[in-house]
Amino acid sequence: MLKVLHAFHRYMPISTNWAYRLIEATPEIDPYIFAHYYEKTNFYKPGWKFLDFGSIQPALYNSFSWNGIDFFYKSVLRILLRKTRQRNLQLLRQNIEGYNIDIVHSHFANLGCEMMEVLKGKKVKHFVSYYGFDYERLPFTRPEYVEKYRQLFEEADGFICEGTHGARTLEKMGCPPSKIHVVRLGIPVDQVQFVNRHKNHNSLKLIQVASMTEKKGHYYTIRAFAEAVKTCPEMSLTLIGSPKMPDDVSIQIDLQEQIRLHRLEAKVKLIDRIDYSFLHQMLAEHDVFIHPSCYTAKRDCEGGAPVVLLDAEATGMPVISTRHCDIPDEVIHGCTGLLSEERDIQSLVENIKQFYLMNNDEFNEYSQRAREHIDLNYNIRMSGHSLLNVYKTLFN
Repeated sequence: MLKVLHAFHRYMPISTNWAYRLIEATPEIDPYIFAHYYEKTNFYKPGWKFLDFGSIQPALYNSFSWNGIDFFYKSVLRILLRKTRQRNLQLLRQNIEGYNIDIVHSHFANLGCEMMEVLKGKKVKHFVSYYGFDYERLPFTRPEYVEKYRQLFEEADGFICEGTHGARTLEKMGCPPSKIHVVRLGIPVDQVQFVNRHKNHNSLKLIQVASMTEKKGHYYTIRAFAEAVKTCPEMSLTLIGSPKMPDDVSIQIDLQEQIRLHRLEAKVKLIDRIDYSFLHQMLAEHDVFIHPSCYTAKRDCEGGAPVVLLDAEATGMPVISTRHCDIPDEVIHGCTGLLSEERDIQSLVENIKQFYLMNNDEFNEYSQRAREHIDLNYNIRMSGHSLLNVYKTLFN
């Protein structure tokens, strides 16, 4: 039984439920969890061993994430958070050998960089998972990470990506190919009920579930919908999500303005958030999932692909998306959904119209193939065994 310490900045917000699933599905490991801040959502498992050295209080952490805080208060919070992180890492370094940990698995590369100092001189293997902003946005916006990544590539034992796009990106950045491993994220397909939808000709109910960050493509969703609805009147759109960081609030404001500008109040519903336990029920009430991900000006990207696409397809829901990162592996164009190039509004409009005009028989073919694709290729049990095999490469 391998003792694996999974390290996070935050554990376990709803938006990173995929990490919980992966840990839970990995056999033959004894999981330990380290984080600077714990969130006891429905992805918190009490039976695991949590290393809590006095985590950041939720009220402080959450207040730090929003606008409307005066400069002095923000400065104090920033200092408090930094000192708490430094203290936690020092305590972890002092105690890590006492836990007899075999592997430290850092989730996100910025935490992997912090863990280098913790593990210096320790006989512990170190894996680092890259997921999204840590691929290109972090070194682009904070150039000091270029050197940190170079050191991380040299010192860590292995790097884990969701798919081939991430693997190619790391190799271009200088990571030795022999250290790169692909472990697909997955979902517990057997726990997701397939929905036998009846899709009427000349009607369409669209939904997007995503945090309101630029890379999720909400702007292109609403622009394409506004154009398509001119000739496809029996159509609706539900947008579920809210800003994660202060800079993202402008996205929400812009969406609201676009809805007013195009007089879509009766067609578009905005919902701040939904608990994961109700996600599949909400998906069942819609026909097609839309998610036009894109690179941002600051080089932010999905890294792999949004896991919510897997949830949607597992319910039998076709997807409209983009050829971004590893999305073409999750959504097969013309088979389980329709893809456009990034930021191509006209192509998105045509794909929306195609599903709008589609009859029920053709729609059901997409639906069945979507479920089969996820069951065969993105079942979380396979992901867990794949991760275990990666761990074992260092001990064989």
